[in-house]
Amino acid sequence: MVRQVEIPISPEQLGNASRNYIDCLNLHPSSQILIITDKLPGIQEIDPHLKVRRDLSAMLRDEIGKDHKVAMIEFDGKQSAEELKSETERALNELNKLEGRNSAEHTTVIFLGEQWKERTGIYAGADEFGISHRINVNVALSLGFSTGDCRVMSELDKNKMRSIEEINSKFEAFFYDHPNGKFKVTTHDDEGNNFILNLDYDTSKAPFRSDMGMFDGRHESPISEFKHTRGINVPGGEIYGIGYPYKSTNGKFLAEGLIFVVENGLVKSIEFKEGQKIEDFDTSQQDLIRLVNEEGKPMPFGELGIGFYKLLGIKTWSDASVLSHEKDGPHAGLGHGEESTPDEEKEVSEIAGSFRHTDFVLDNPEIILLDPEGEGNDLRFYPPAE
Repeated sequence: MVRQVEIPISPEQLGNASRNYIDCLNLHPSSQILIITDKLPGIQEIDPHLKVRRDLSAMLRDEIGKDHKVAMIEFDGKQSAEELKSETERALNELNKLEGRNSAEHTTVIFLGEQWKERTGIYAGADEFGISHRINVNVALSLGFSTGDCRVMSELDKNKMRSIEEINSKFEAFFYDHPNGKFKVTTHDDEGNNFILNLDYDTSKAPFRSDMGMFDGRHESPISEFKHTRGINVPGGEIYGIGYPYKSTNGKFLAEGLIFVVENGLVKSIEFKEGQKIEDFDTSQQDLIRLVNEEGKPMPFGELGIGFYKLLGIKTWSDASVLSHEKDGPHAGLGHGEESTPDEEKEVSEIAGSFRHTDFVLDNPEIILLDPEGEGNDLRFYPPAE
């Protein structure tokens, strides 16, 4: 689905987005940077969101290139995972051989491209490069970055990022004080119908992690199963985790107008409301809906995430992608989960198969930590108590 542009991006917004993006990278003086973006199609009219990604990629290349070794490569999504791996590793090795101002000891990959199905090849190429050179590689992920995402990014200056850090610290403190428990997640529609999902969690088995949208040395997350690549989403601003044990997640939830039925940790069916059609959703969301409804493949409830933007008055937009929409508030991630115990992580990954992950934003959510003694001393988790 191509979202209609709500408001065109101005040169000032693009410049602000570029500066804020670079701030999030927190580049070391000896960093070298590889930017991966979409190849322009050979047609006159192109997707306006693709154009924004290209414009931002070029601006980042020019600005970062003033102080660092930087290269940019393009893909069109037609490559296999092995081809993406080979091309990424080749580009990083060539970049590493270039003469620069400093000897490169740090490498950052910026992925400003579409959500290509075989994109794990890029992470594999970065990981192989890291292994051969005995360094870790930072990966900044901006998958499907759109005009709306660019508008959000243009607002995320240092003051806003500081606010994100402050509210994140409160959620981290909650999990420190309550390391395990049972969440009651209630969503409801405009007709007053409630949908309840129960989810157990145990941070000693499956920790909740914070994605601050910046490389700060504490909140980077491992990329898939790779050992030398750690990443962030840009823009970022959420805390997220997988239920544990995952089979304890049961019930229904409402997200973006869809009703999801969850049994023993697996989404078994997805119901549309009247007037909705599958084309209303992003590509990865459409893929998941087809897998569940048309192919009968259950999909793991792989993540409960809490985005911070609504709490901080940061506006998301109708033309933003899942990348920003999920940061608006609570959301469900379906497919491969985040870090859990080896046995559970393996089982969830095998069930999800080749489908990676996509998110749906919950409708009118309230999340309560239930009193384990059943005496009614429940705690409100979201929206957080003042």
